[in-house]
Amino acid sequence: MDNPPSLMPFLIIIIIITFISFTNHPTINTSDSNASTLPLQITSVFTLSIKMHSSTLFITLTTALGLVSAAPTDKTYNPTKTSAAPRTTHTVIAGRGGRLIFDPDNVVAEVGSIVEFHFNPLNHSVVESSFDTPCQPKDADSFFSGFFPVREGQSDEVFQIEVKDTRPIWFYCAQNNNAHCQSGMTGVINQNFDRQEFSLRAHKELAAEVEGPSGVQGGIQGGWRIPNPNPLGGF
Repeated sequence: MDNPPSLMPFLIIIIIITFISFTNHPTINTSDSNASTLPLQITSVFTLSIKMHSSTLFITLTTALGLVSAAPTDKTYNPTKTSAAPRTTHTVIAGRGGRLIFDPDNVVAEVGSIVEFHFNPLNHSVVESSFDTPCQPKDADSFFSGFFPVREGQSDEVFQIEVKDTRPIWFYCAQNNNAHCQSGMTGVINQNFDRQEFSLRAHKELAAEVEGPSGVQGGIQGGWRIPNPNPLGGF
């Protein structure tokens, strides 16, 4: 980038203007009959010259400073780019190790994060319930993943839900063959650890007392059933 212009050329111009101004003033005739007023005339001419040179100097310096301030600098403005941070994903395995469990079955997840359910053999699901009524859908809007029949390994699809607030989210497997929910296949997201009467352990005890089949919704809802992003995860 070019350097700002030097002030030296402007200072030379000021000196030349001053010299010309002084040399162009009329010569005072000392033989004039009005010689008695000579000191006053000299003083007036000198004062006028000073005023003229002061104005010239002010205008010239102002122009020069304006040019300097307008000179380009090497400072550039680079706006900061921002991007949204990726959301945290919490993984839960349904039927891990061939057992009737969710692993983990007690999840702590911040608002806005994702809970992603993976499914092992043989045929599991996940349904949202309430603490007081385990093994049954919480209401008409509660989430339901549908069933995931798997022979070995894990399912080619997963089911995701978003944590929208800090209230506890209770869930269970609705597979009635071997009564998965009543056998302890329940879980919770964001349990209130200050209220042990509403603990996961207490919820499992209530589920064990449920008679009759577990309930399901009319179809998949309340989340996203998507291709498994980690099919070789070893779950």
